[in-house]
Amino acid sequence: MKSKVIRAFTCVNTRVRYNIGDTYEADTNRINQLVSKGYVKAEVAHIPKSEVPAPSRAFTHADLAELPQHAKPPKRKRNESK
Repeated sequence: MKSKVIRAFTCVNTRVRYNIGDTYEADTNRINQLVSKGYVKAEVAHIPKSEVPAPSRAFTHADLAELPQHAKPPKRKRNESK
């Protein structure tokens, strides 16, 4: 897993110095340790658009009819005596 360095540090495992902006690569557990200490930024994996699955079906207005309607309070009648 790769992460971007946001605070300079020397890796205790490899003794390599990493500066701000460098890319640090290690296993997930090591990345999580460094994220918790503020040395690297947690990065979200980027999925190319071509690999994103298409929806199973299109959303239609008929789907809205199946949703429960919010209950509206009854309208108050005007007091005729006023």
